[in-house]
Amino acid sequence: MHTKDCIMTKDIKQEVYRNQNRTQKLMVLFPGMGYTCDKPLLHYAKAYGFLKGYDILCINYGKMTFDKTKVLSSIAPAYEIAKEALNMMNITNYEKIIFISKSLGTVVAGQLSKEYAMDIQNIFLTPLKETIPYMENSEDVTISGDHDPMLSSDDLQLIQEQPITSFLFPNTNHSLEVEKNPVQSIDYLHQVAKIYEKICV
Repeated sequence: MHTKDCIMTKDIKQEVYRNQNRTQKLMVLFPGMGYTCDKPLLHYAKAYGFLKGYDILCINYGKMTFDKTKVLSSIAPAYEIAKEALNMMNITNYEKIIFISKSLGTVVAGQLSKEYAMDIQNIFLTPLKETIPYMENSEDVTISGDHDPMLSSDDLQLIQEQPITSFLFPNTNHSLEVEKNPVQSIDYLHQVAKIYEKICV
């Protein structure tokens, strides 16, 4: 069982779900711009967090603008918010930590993973080009769509060459969905859920 709580970072409410049985496992969800923690890819990640007894932190960036031509400067406020939330969660008290991130959230998660001198496993969902330098941990996983307008073919090839487990879903967009094919989209969501099931132990 979990209890819902919240912490405040820069006047922005961050949802926290705490396992009533004290746990050493933490899952942190880093959404994308407009892709909140209630959208399918992150909703089912949270579901596995509940099932496997993690404390869960759902990052909320509040109102911010995003310029895809200036990704790193655009996400600077998101990074500061997420870092403050992690510090308030006393992240160093946990033994197993999983960051599950979407789109611009993958850059934030990558930056913070590198900054904290801890064993943090990442699942990067539809990463950006700027996420690639953080794909260093062999235990990390990345999932991309080959019709993602945020990535060039060269970007996709470079992701495949990184020393992590990489999945490339055919015909899927930046939401890992197939346009005009909801059945195939649901099948890919099922595949993502199976990855969560394997990692979130």
